[in-house]
Amino acid sequence: FAFFSIVALYLSITSIAEYFRITGLIFPKDIMNPGMGILFGRSRGPFLQPGVNGAVLGMLAITNLYMAINTKFPNRIFFIIIALLVPVAVFFTYTRSAWLGTVVSFIIIFFMNRNFRKYIWFLFLLGAVFMIPLGSKIVNVEKVFSRSHDMNPIDDRRNLYRTYILMIEDRPFLGFGFKNFDSFSREYFKNLTSKSRVTMEIPTIHDTFM
Repeated sequence: FAFFSIVALYLSITSIAEYFRITGLIFPKDIMNPGMGILFGRSRGPFLQPGVNGAVLGMLAITNLYMAINTKFPNRIFFIIIALLVPVAVFFTYTRSAWLGTVVSFIIIFFMNRNFRKYIWFLFLLGAVFMIPLGSKIVNVEKVFSRSHDMNPIDDRRNLYRTYILMIEDRPFLGFGFKNFDSFSREYFKNLTSKSRVTMEIPTIHDTFM
C-alpha cells in the first residue's frame, strides 16, 4: 500500500501539472503530445486516457486512505498530503465515471467503517478550506457544467451496446475478426434505427471490454 501511495502521488502530481501545463513536472513528456492517446486537454496521465487515469487514481485513493489512517506521525503527514491531492487529480480528468466511482467508494467506506468516518470528514473539510477560495480561479466551471450535463456520451454508449447485442446474436462464437467492428457495425446500426427511435450516429468502437 505504501508503494501504491507513491504511485498515487506520481499520478496526482502529473495530472495536476498537466492541467496547469507545468511541463517541468510531467514525465514522460509524451503526455503533453496532443498526437498521442485521446482527449488531450483533460488530465490523461501516462495512460494517455483520462478515463483510465481517473479510475486508477480513484482506486489508489482508497489504499492511500488506509495508509493515512494506519501509520504514525510524522509518516502519516505524507499520506494525508496524497489524500488531498488525489481527489483534485481525479477532478481534472473531467470524466464522470471517475468522479462517481471515487465518490461512491468513499461513501461506502464512510458507512461501513466507523474508524474511517472521522478521517473522511476531516479530509473533506480540510480540502474545502483550500479548494473553495481557489475554485473559481482554477476550475473551468463552464466545462464542469458541460461535462456533468452532456447526455451525448451516454446516448452514444447505449447505441453501441444495442449494436453489440445484435452483432453478438448474429455471430456469438467466431465474431467478426480483429479490428473489423467499424466495417460491419454500420449495417447493424441501420437495422437498429429502423426498429426504434435511435437518432444519433453510431461512433467508432469505444467499449473495448465488449
